[in-house]
Amino acid sequence: MIIRCLLMLWITVLVTGCTLKDEEQIITEAWHSGETLPVEIGKKYPPAPIAMTIDKGYNVLIDLSHQCSFNFMWGLPDMLHQKGFRSVSSQASLGSVLDEKGVSRIRIPYDPERKIYPFAWYPNFRYNVIITFQNDPSAPVYTEQECLLLKDFVSEGGSLIILADPVKAEQVDNWSLNRLLKSFDASYTKDYQNYKNRRHIGLALSEQWIPWEMGSDSLPIRAYREYGKGRIAVGTALDDFLSNGEAGSAFVDQIMDWLCEKQVPVGGEPRLPQTMGGGGAIYPELESVINGMVTYYAPTVNHTLLECIKKEFFKINDTLLQWYPSRQTEEPMFLVLSAGSGGGWAVNSFFPKENGIISQDSASLISIYGHELAHTLAGPVNEKGQAAGDVPFGNQGEAHAGWFQGKVEALYNEELRQHANKKCEDFFRSSEFDKLDLKRYTNDGEYAKQFSYGAGWYKLWYIWQRLDDTYGNTWYARWKHIQYTRWKNDPMRLLTWEEMIEDMSLATGHDLFPFFISLNTSLERREMGEVIYEGKKVKLSGAVIPIIEPGNVCLNPIENYKTIKFE
Repeated sequence: MIIRCLLMLWITVLVTGCTLKDEEQIITEAWHSGETLPVEIGKKYPPAPIAMTIDKGYNVLIDLSHQCSFNFMWGLPDMLHQKGFRSVSSQASLGSVLDEKGVSRIRIPYDPERKIYPFAWYPNFRYNVIITFQNDPSAPVYTEQECLLLKDFVSEGGSLIILADPVKAEQVDNWSLNRLLKSFDASYTKDYQNYKNRRHIGLALSEQWIPWEMGSDSLPIRAYREYGKGRIAVGTALDDFLSNGEAGSAFVDQIMDWLCEKQVPVGGEPRLPQTMGGGGAIYPELESVINGMVTYYAPTVNHTLLECIKKEFFKINDTLLQWYPSRQTEEPMFLVLSAGSGGGWAVNSFFPKENGIISQDSASLISIYGHELAHTLAGPVNEKGQAAGDVPFGNQGEAHAGWFQGKVEALYNEELRQHANKKCEDFFRSSEFDKLDLKRYTNDGEYAKQFSYGAGWYKLWYIWQRLDDTYGNTWYARWKHIQYTRWKNDPMRLLTWEEMIEDMSLATGHDLFPFFISLNTSLERREMGEVIYEGKKVKLSGAVIPIIEPGNVCLNPIENYKTIKFE
């Protein structure tokens, strides 16, 4: 920690006048060492203007620090922009992001051409409206200090929207979001209401509130009031708010116009950071650096998760790299620990890369980390350092990430070690298994709709499990080594199913065409035939792989994937 503080002091000294290193070196060294650049540099690279047809000048903060939702992080900002409201999603605590003299951790557009967006501190932005929501009472609480902060924000002229979905009746009384609402003389009740085919939470309101819409039992489900110099609105059914349909659009238009009616817009250029498909766009303000891994988190995070990261994540990292050798980036791993539960994301398209995890417990944290880390691993690149060719379902897509996620889950769960990877035996026993044609499934969206969600992944996982059963688990890394080598002169090639199965056949040493055909895959030929690999003509005997119950997940270390034998 002392070394880290000295490094930040050194960077600040350089920025404020020392000429020992130029700015480019300072920035490059900072993000390669896991540092967030000081505000003196951050201010030189303001966020790009938001592309908006109409700009009303009002800044909207979308609070994700009490529950991170993909829809609120990625969907809601765009919807608000279309309606003329600038917005930014934030995973930092409210106390941090609303501090007038404080700073926010954002990505700055340092070098968009080379896709380099380092983390930097940037002066806090001003906001007209705050949107906060929660539908998981076990997510980080609204602290007493945050409740007072929001009351002050509204009293002094700001506007606030509080949103929620129905929760279990026994959770309502101790729900911290309800405690926040009570500070404005209202509360969510245990009486649920139906309205326009959706379930809502009924509201109990003081006389200062004006009901806007009523539920089936005549309880308010949306309401608004003035509070001090500001205004506040409360509603339920998040889907309505997020909907761009008639109901959602009308709700957002009316409530936003009313909330901003008496406000002076922040104005100026619409420069607020955007997620670009990653996290943030304002990142948590605290950080922990463990063995080179940088974790960003808010003060209300469950600290047992930090202990899990400290104890387990490098083991997971090393194990995945043993199963699937991949080139690592020079910079450290950046991990965003987000509020709530339900998934994660991985940034591969710009630098530095990041993994985001939305989790409340260690088991889910480990599972999601395994999935998101696998998304970032390309496998054994060719002699040119490339991952050449792309398979029909994506080299680093959901099937690939889920496959290694399942193995990581089994590492930590003895019960899962008694099953095939991802429990794909369940899909094998289903009525969909024989019917599903994988090639058609990936090429024909209408055909795919006939099957349950994820059916294509499960059939792929069954195939991969049977290959693990038959050949051991080295074949997967060998497959990618062969693919990237075979297509090195055409690295952007989108492989056909037939070309992909040729590569898989070379990896196993047997012609897999008969195996895939026996699984109802509509290939253009019934056998591999003769292919050229590294200047040699190769013809393989047919694989004999019975279509039976898959074996147990294979967690063994792989052998030398570069050893290739063609029988």
